[in-house]
Amino acid sequence: MKLSERYEKLMDFIYREYERNSSFEGHGEFASILVQRFQRRSGINLGAAQAELSAMYHLLRQGWIEIVSVDGTRIRSNKLYGHSRIKPTHEGILHVEERRSLGKITMKASSTTAEIIGRALKGFLGR
Repeated sequence: MKLSERYEKLMDFIYREYERNSSFEGHGEFASILVQRFQRRSGINLGAAQAELSAMYHLLRQGWIEIVSVDGTRIRSNKLYGHSRIKPTHEGILHVEERRSLGKITMKASSTTAEIIGRALKGFLGR
């Protein structure tokens, strides 16, 4: 699996956790805890501690997450530590939702295509 795919899956995981947990939504969550939870639940290993932090830096540079204080307000800093609290940004949420809707469209299109091919084969074979 490519590194960019791992980052996409990590962002999707962060968004799902954000949706489910009102405490995360209000106050953020520790970056290291999110990464560990992601690795445990998905089975995707991001690597050593430095690689885990690098994955979070990537999401931060993309503008998909932000560093927040304990009360959930944004901290204007680019220094990310394992004990830093993070939250997904509006852009990050939109990115995940767009990818989800694209996946639904693709699945619908593939089932429609399969149905058309099936009917054509059935007509061709005379059954």
